[in-house]
Amino acid sequence: MEFKSLIEEYSKNYTFYSKSEGEWDGPNWVEGEKVEYIINCAIFSLTSEDIQRYEGLSYTTKDIKIYVVPPIIGVAEDTEEEVTLQENDKVEYQGDTYVLDNVEDRTEHSDFIEWIAVRDQGSDDDD
Repeated sequence: MEFKSLIEEYSKNYTFYSKSEGEWDGPNWVEGEKVEYIINCAIFSLTSEDIQRYEGLSYTTKDIKIYVVPPIIGVAEDTEEEVTLQENDKVEYQGDTYVLDNVEDRTEHSDFIEWIAVRDQGSDDDD
């Protein structure tokens, strides 16, 4: 089943924050740098039906689901590149920050990926 045109109809540009992979520099671990991307996707609030579906995972109606059609293209510093979203990446939506938590890759039978993201409760780290 193809949902690309429906997802594109509701898509907007959102700011995502990812961390590049860290690396070993001799005996020292060097953390990856924080990278900011603009990604076009559709975002919706979780419904009570969604919450029942994910029972036991502590989601609320303040959390969101994100629909994106691969390949995921992000714009960083005026350069387009293919992006692989990871658990714990972050997205800005309606003035709040959300942390990517659960992915359902539906590309085997369809043409989209669905992420569940939880509202960031104000962690002090700069991830």
